[in-house]
Formats: sequence, structure tokens, C-alpha cells
Amino acid sequence: MAAPRGGQRSRFTVMVLVMICLTLVTIDSKANGGGVLGTVRSAARDVFVPAQSGLGQVTQPVAEFADGLVNAGDLKAESRRLRDENGRLRSKVLQAADAQRQLDALLDLNKLEVAKDIPRVAARVVNTAPSNVQLTVEIDRGTNAGVATGMPVVVGSGLVGRIASASGERAIVRLITDPDVNVSARLAPSGTLTSVKGNGAGALLRAQEIKPDELVKEGDAVVTSAIGGNYPDSIPIGTVVKAEAVAGVSYQRVEIEPVIDFGHLEFVNVLIRRGPSAAEDGLADAGTTTTTTTTTTTTVPTTTTVPSP
Repeated sequence: MAAPRGGQRSRFTVMVLVMICLTLVTIDSKANGGGVLGTVRSAARDVFVPAQSGLGQVTQPVAEFADGLVNAGDLKAESRRLRDENGRLRSKVLQAADAQRQLDALLDLNKLEVAKDIPRVAARVVNTAPSNVQLTVEIDRGTNAGVATGMPVVVGSGLVGRIASASGERAIVRLITDPDVNVSARLAPSGTLTSVKGNGAGALLRAQEIKPDELVKEGDAVVTSAIGGNYPDSIPIGTVVKAEAVAGVSYQRVEIEPVIDFGHLEFVNVLIRRGPSAAEDGLADAGTTTTTTTTTTTTVPTTTTVPSP
């Protein structure tokens, strides 16, 4: 009998393997997962489960890192958004605080208890003098708002100065600390009349011509006097901080601390009243030139000739 050829042998081997597989599947199904195949399958699973667990532990950090890379852009964008939002909120808080401060300053203007019957124009300080030669500030109200040269300028706590010059939308205020300014004043406790003179930026004011026999005490209030008509009566100027007799001088040296912090002026009130001109109080040179125009009218006599009859 001849031996089977190579091709027939391969087909025979395949048929045998298929029959074996069918037999094993039939046996396994009848055993409901038990039997030899079930045991082999369980053993194989027990062998591969630790490997699968280990592989999961190894690959989990890698997966989380990959997720982090994917989400990093979103986190940066969110961080920028939160920083921008925080900046906007801080800006609003600062703006609200500044608005409240300005409101408080405006309300303080109305705290002056004197000269309430005089109309007022509120103004903002927009500029200060470039040097200590002329102690002035510029405000954002002028003749268009009724402001004119010579008008007193006040805040809620007391006297600031007078209008030295004015244009349509701006005015210059000469401060009472200017050495060229004299303010008619009186000592509130005794009624002693005096003249308060500026002594320069940051320096104390000085009361003039107070006789040695006049009683002046530290802490005495100094207010304006209506004498001369430059200022309404009783506007606070300052407080006496020093009073002493000086040998060989016929008047006391009386120094006064102003009630106003001139370095922090922001809003002022202009008292809309007429008084002596700025030139009478040494104010005419505060940034403007006053020009006087004189018009001369010449009358020429007319001669009429009547013809003789």
C-alpha cells in the first residue's frame, strides 16, 4: 500500500485537529465550565491576572501624565482668566475707594459754619504753583461760573486764600501762606484785632502788631475780621502755637498754625461776593497782568456863522 502524499497528509492533519477541537468544545459545554478545560482555563487566568494588574499599575501614571499634558493648556488659560478677573476686581475696589474719598472731600466743603448766606461755587484744584515764589493753586472754575478776582476761597475747615486772577474756565488762588498776603483777623477769645501774614510754604503764619500787654495764649483761635471788606467775618484761620515778647520790639511774636493742610487741597469753595480788588491785598501779580485802558474824549466846539443881513 502506497504512503499518502504530502498534500493528503496536510488535509488529514487538519481534519484530525478539527475533530479534536469539536470534541473538546462538546465536553466543555457539557461540563458547564468545569472539567479539565475549566481547570486549565482557570489556571491560565490565575497566571495572567497578576501580570494584568502589574501592567495596569505601570500604565496608569503614564495615562494620567498624558491627560495632564492634554489639560495643561486649559489650566493655563483658566489661570490667566482668574488673574485678569482679580485685577479688574482690585481696580474696581480702588476706584470705589477713591470715589468715596472725593465724595467725603466734597461733603467737607459744606461744614463751614460761617458765611452760609453767601453763594458758593465748588471747584477742583487742578494745578499748584511751580515754585515757592508765589504760593498759588489753580482751580477749574473761572469767570464763566461767576468767579472773579478778590473773592475769598475756603474749605470746610477754614480760609484758603483769595482769587488772584480768573479766565473763562480757570482761576488762580493765592494762598494765605504766601508772604505777600495779609489777612485782616482777630483773636477769638479777646477780640484783639491783628493782621495775619504768610511766612512761606510749610511755615507758620504770623500775627502782626499785637502789643505786649495784650493777653495771647497758646491754643487761642484766630479767625478772619470783616474790617477792610476782604473776607467775611469769623472764618477760621488757625491756632496760636507760640506767643512771646521780644526784647527791643514793641509787638509780640505770635505764630499761628493754619487749620488747613495746604499740601492736600483737592476741592475748594469760592465765595461769590464782591470786595476790594486784588491789588489792594497784594494779589495783582499772581500770574496775570492787569491792563488799564484810559479813554479820553475831546469835545471840539462848533462855530456857526450867521450871514449879515
